[in-house]
Amino acid sequence: MIKRIAVFGAGVSGQSVAKLARSEDVSVTIFDEHKTNTKQSLSLSELEDFDHFIFSPGFNQKHKWRLMLQNNINVQGELAYASERWKGKIFGITGTNGKTSVTRFIKEILEVSGKEAYAVGNIGIPLSNLINTSANHPNSIAVCEISSFQAELKEGLFLDALIWTNFSEDHLDSYSNIEAYFQAKLSLVNCLKKDAPFIVGDTLLIYKSRGYWKDIGAKIISMDTDINKLVRDNKLHMKSIFAKFPQFFNFLLVLSFAEIIGIEDSILLKCSKRFSLDYFRLTKIHKGSFFNIWQDSKATNLAAVIGAVKSMNGRIFWIGGGASKGSSTEKFAEEIAPYVDQVFTYGSVGESLEGHFKNLTKPVEFREELVDCIRVCVRNLMLEGDKGKIEVLFSPGFSSFDQFSSYKVRGKFFERTIFSLLKEYSCL
Repeated sequence: MIKRIAVFGAGVSGQSVAKLARSEDVSVTIFDEHKTNTKQSLSLSELEDFDHFIFSPGFNQKHKWRLMLQNNINVQGELAYASERWKGKIFGITGTNGKTSVTRFIKEILEVSGKEAYAVGNIGIPLSNLINTSANHPNSIAVCEISSFQAELKEGLFLDALIWTNFSEDHLDSYSNIEAYFQAKLSLVNCLKKDAPFIVGDTLLIYKSRGYWKDIGAKIISMDTDINKLVRDNKLHMKSIFAKFPQFFNFLLVLSFAEIIGIEDSILLKCSKRFSLDYFRLTKIHKGSFFNIWQDSKATNLAAVIGAVKSMNGRIFWIGGGASKGSSTEKFAEEIAPYVDQVFTYGSVGESLEGHFKNLTKPVEFREELVDCIRVCVRNLMLEGDKGKIEVLFSPGFSSFDQFSSYKVRGKFFERTIFSLLKEYSCL
């Protein structure tokens, strides 16, 4: 019987699972290197003081506490610990991009179809929050966004379905290579219950063969589908955000899953019409006389930025940068250069990006601070008013942690700054 638990991380997930454990009359000690009201260090000899160890998401394999416990069998993630106590179903959503949109959309179509559903996991609401509530019963469904970090510590996690949205290079600051990152997500297949639906898009055929996916029970969804046909068939509303690239790919995955679990087309049509993306995911925040301004602070990797620039119609003024996640800045510049007209970089990777864009003969300016980068962009915008429509796109492509505590804080800062500048430069 577990009597003494060490919880690593004093954020939302850590506090939630600690509260859950204490409700079971378990002694809990929280460890966090950055919080003064917790234990900030752990020695090897202290491991004997605990029967069980629970990690919050975000502790990667290279962290010293993970390394200390890598051979210990009594280690779980917050999600796995909570799932053992969840009485309902768990539908898992993983991938590099699109996880949150798919999670929220599935929750919505389930609710409209009369089912009780909750969006949890990496979306920001720990499953632990629901265990000691009226939500925890056999007819409930937890639609769970699962990160690679949560997938690593999965012992005890069992899934009633899994959707893998896509995969691309990311988190190489936490994994030795892209294969290690891929394997972390792939390990979720071992959590599937017998005959549970497993859906992947055919973009994953780049990484594993069609035969491989079929052998492990995956249903492979073609991304080469006619949008207009889905609109004519009354499955997708023509004005839906899912009728545009790249969100259309996410819709195809949800459509296949909805058919498997018996969701009516009329519900998909209704929900697709009213669904909106998370505020910090590619949202138009201003329409000017000759320009639009787009907020996409949640874009923290190359694939997300590619999706954003491909969805634009006019000339693109791209603002990007931040803290490195281990990916190549040279590759980043090469991939997006064909789509952008002017480039404004900032942050830890900004100077490196500037050099690569210069080598590609792309107009580029670097400023260390985001505020100065935005100001330069707006000044250039003033000089381009007679040259056609411009899309000002803030889609950073890198982590926020060099200058901001989260992509949300970064996104709010961008909006305050650019709206202040638009007011300052009244001619815009």
